[in-house]
Amino acid sequence: MTSETVTPTCPISGSDRIEEFFFQSDPDGGTVTWIRFPDSGFVCLQRMPSVDEIDDIQDEIGGDYMRVMTPKWKSKARRSKSRAKWLKRHMTGGSRVLDVGSNVGLFCAMAKEIGLQPEGIEISKNLARQSAELFPEIPFHCTSLEAYSGPGEFDAIYCSEVIEHTIDPFDFAARLFQLLRKGGVLYLTTPDLEEYLTPDGAVTRFLGAPDHKLYFTRENIIPFLKRVGFSDVTHKRTWSFGKSGIQLLATK
Repeated sequence: MTSETVTPTCPISGSDRIEEFFFQSDPDGGTVTWIRFPDSGFVCLQRMPSVDEIDDIQDEIGGDYMRVMTPKWKSKARRSKSRAKWLKRHMTGGSRVLDVGSNVGLFCAMAKEIGLQPEGIEISKNLARQSAELFPEIPFHCTSLEAYSGPGEFDAIYCSEVIEHTIDPFDFAARLFQLLRKGGVLYLTTPDLEEYLTPDGAVTRFLGAPDHKLYFTRENIIPFLKRVGFSDVTHKRTWSFGKSGIQLLATK
């Protein structure tokens, strides 16, 4: 697997002290090493996929997605609408919402249905194309968050199960912060590392490399977002796919 060395400092504490955490089989028959920053508990790949490899992964995503998605469409629509309503209640004004990692556009569609003005960013060409076909009245941008060049000043950003796929979470979160207006809110979800561990810290589940590249916990993601610049971070569990996870609302 072509790879790039991970940034040697922790995105939470700034420490460069690391320890080996877990070894996972590589799809090509090799071994992937996960490392842990003991000062914060943040876990990530020792070597990140290259940009070209990430592009290849994203190009593969979504080709057969609608076949898998269709039986779950109604339940996912209900969840998306519930989340859109929850986000709208916490917005302090305005109606512009950016969905980062918009998938096939379902959250955007539900947000529009309740009176918000959504836009979507989706890096997968397949998923972005399907979004535009399903919901042509909504702007979808086929690009990464970092490369997005549209107008900012969003009143809210919805970013669900995306940050764990990034190679530089601090730069990613800083870009989220930049695209919000002052007083805007970020709704972010991501898996909780603690759910993959036994009480004594042993890994019990597949960590998902190279698609998943890093993991936060409920405890360390709050100081991470505050280091980026967010304030008033609230934290609760979200129940989906038979497990909980991390769900955050943070204010710029």
